[in-house]
Formats: sequence, structure tokens, C-alpha cells
Amino acid sequence: MSTPILRLAIERASAIGPAARAVADTAAALGLSGTQRTQLEALLSEALTAIVQDSFAGEDAVSIDIAVAHDPGHVEVVVHEWGAPSTYVSGRLPSRLDTLVHLGYADSVAFVSDGVRGSELRISQSLSTGGLVADSAFVADTGADEQTVHIEDLVIRAITPDDVIEVARLYFRTYGYTKIGSPWLYEPDVFRHKLAEGLHLAVIAVTPTGRVVGHAGVLRSAAESRTVAGGPLAVDPAYRQHGLTGRMSVELIPRIAGLDIRGMYSEAVTAHAASQKACLNVGG
Repeated sequence: MSTPILRLAIERASAIGPAARAVADTAAALGLSGTQRTQLEALLSEALTAIVQDSFAGEDAVSIDIAVAHDPGHVEVVVHEWGAPSTYVSGRLPSRLDTLVHLGYADSVAFVSDGVRGSELRISQSLSTGGLVADSAFVADTGADEQTVHIEDLVIRAITPDDVIEVARLYFRTYGYTKIGSPWLYEPDVFRHKLAEGLHLAVIAVTPTGRVVGHAGVLRSAAESRTVAGGPLAVDPAYRQHGLTGRMSVELIPRIAGLDIRGMYSEAVTAHAASQKACLNVGG
């Protein structure tokens, strides 16, 4: 669950600038980079200006609440306006704001209706927690040689928070730091948070010495979500071509079904036949 960090109430449009700076400074204190901080301030200032024009007819007297919440690796800004119904809840953003979103000023920006109580603008931005990228000891331990064991000696079991470092080592051996779209795999605090909140469900393949040589999981956008996205998935290069992905899938799918999940989707790149086969094997 996210931790509330800051709440602001704006009663005058002239306070937009200071409010945007306060939110950006708060996000920077949580781990936002200097560039990201500047981008968030610009985006929020543009969004608040659009809200004043749209819901308060450009008047100086306004009623807008801003809340900032944080969880490991993520910050969310929620702007609630108490004026006229927003014309942006249809999904079409103001052109200037839409441009900033496409330039990557935030991970996501969306207006949602709150019925007769106005509307909300939700801005989401990922944070870097430092992780293992610059940890020389992690790299050295990851590269240590270990004699391979027979595939039947591997244990397939559910992942636990204590496994996140070993899983990160698996991905480093397999992809280096290039696992696209999943930087949290190398950020232990974020990884553990996803497990604790039920956002990531997975099984791992473990050698008798405790080395993780396989990982297969799914992701949920929220703990209450009834659909999941397949992945990420990795098999240690030394254990490929032995059906390990299939064995992990056999263990994972019943665990997903037991959570009353109604749907699952997976994606595979055209240059990676193994991931395509894995998708097909689970009904893709």
C-alpha cells in the first residue's frame, strides 16, 4: 500500500507555480533525478493550468487538492478538482500536456471522473532506488562459477522475499543489465514490495546449493486485478534446452488459477523463439 507523503489545497490559481514546485521537490527527495524533477514540475504546472481553464473558467478562485503518495520505486501525484466536470475524462488530454506525456515527462497521466465530486488527474512516475547496478560485489558473486547439476535435481518452488538477490543474479547472468522493461529486477526494495503487495507472482528453479537458475512469473497492475501479464522469464544459459520453462509453467499456472485470475496475456519478441514457444505452451 502506498504511503501518503504530502497534501496541498489550492484556493487561488496564482498558487499553481509554488504548488508544482513543492510537489516536484517532494518527489526529488523520494529519489526522482534532477531532470525528472524539472519535468514533473513542468508537467504538473501545465496540468494545473489546463484544469483552471477547463473546470474553473480561468478564474483565480479555485478548489484543487493535491496528494503525493509513495511506494518503493514509484511516486503518484493525484490532483482532485472540485469545479465543473472535466472535459478531459474522455481520455483526450490538452494538446500541450499530451506533448509532455509523449516526451516522457511521466510514466502515465490520466483524468478520471469522480462523479458529482469533480474529477481527478493521476500522474505516475517510477523512481530509481539505486539497486545493484553499481554493486561490484554483486557482479563478482554473480560471475562465480558453479558446477551444473542434473536437471532432475532442481527444485521448483514459489519465490520468497529472501530470493530476490539470487533472482537478480540469474537475470544478470542471462541478460546483463539489459532486461528491457523490468529494472525492478535489480532493485531489491522494489522487487520485495511487488512480492509483498501481490503484484508479482512467481516460481523459481533452485539448485541444491541454493543458486537460482530459473524464474517464471506474472505481473498484476494492482493487487485486486483479475488479469495478469506473463513474465518476466529467465533460464540460466547453462540449463537451457532441458524443458525447464515447461516445468516452471506447470507449477506456476495452478497457483495463478487458485487466485481467481480470469485472464492472462503474454508478449514475445520476434527474435526470441523460446519466449514465443513459452507463450504458446500456456495457451497463447
